[in-house]
Amino acid sequence: MSEYFSHSSISNSDLKKLKERLGLSRPAPDNIELIFTFGSRFHQGILEPHLLTDEDKASKDYPTIQEMSKTFWRDPFCRDFAMASDFKREHEFYDTLTVGGMQIDARCKADGYREKRKFFLELKSTACDSQKSFEAAMLDLDYDQACAHYMLTSRCDVALIVGISKKKPDRLFRRIVKKYDDWYLNGEQKLIDTLKLLISVSPEDVRMV
Repeated sequence: MSEYFSHSSISNSDLKKLKERLGLSRPAPDNIELIFTFGSRFHQGILEPHLLTDEDKASKDYPTIQEMSKTFWRDPFCRDFAMASDFKREHEFYDTLTVGGMQIDARCKADGYREKRKFFLELKSTACDSQKSFEAAMLDLDYDQACAHYMLTSRCDVALIVGISKKKPDRLFRRIVKKYDDWYLNGEQKLIDTLKLLISVSPEDVRMV
C-alpha cells in the first residue's frame, strides 16, 4: 500500500493548506468531504472503473460520473493518451524540486503519466460549462501553481489538464501546458512566492541554493 499521504516530502496540497492557515487563500468549503468523495469516484470511473464499489455505484452521483466517463473516452485526444502503451495510472513522483534559488523535497501524484513522452494527465471535475470559465477557474484555484509543482517534481515537460463539467457532463475542456510557456511561468511564480512563505514558518523545509 502506498505511503504517499504520510510521506514527509512536500506536496502542492501541503502548500495550499499553508496559505489557508495564513489566511492568504479562501478556506476549504464546508462540503469538502463530499467534493473529495465525488472526485475520487470521478477519477476511478474514468481510469479505474474496476475499483468502484457497490456503494459507489449506488450513489446518486454515479449516473453523472458514467456520463462524464463516456465524454472522456469519446474525445480522440484523451482516448489516445490514456490508451498509449506507456500510459500509467495514478503515478507517484518523489524528487528534489528546485525553483527560484530554493529547494524542497517534493512529492506529487499524477492521475496519468506517459513515461516515454514525459507528459502527465490531471483530471478535474468542474462546475464550469465553457472553456473560458474553466480557464478562469483554473487560475483562480491556482491550478497553474499545482502544474508547475508537478512538472518540476516529475521532471515532465508537458501537462494535459482535462476538465469535465458536472452540470453538463457532455462538455470537456482541455488545456495543454508546456514547460516555460506563459501559463507555466505564472504558476512557477506563484510557487516561488509560496515557498518564501514556507521559509517564514518552517525554514528547515527549504534549502537555499
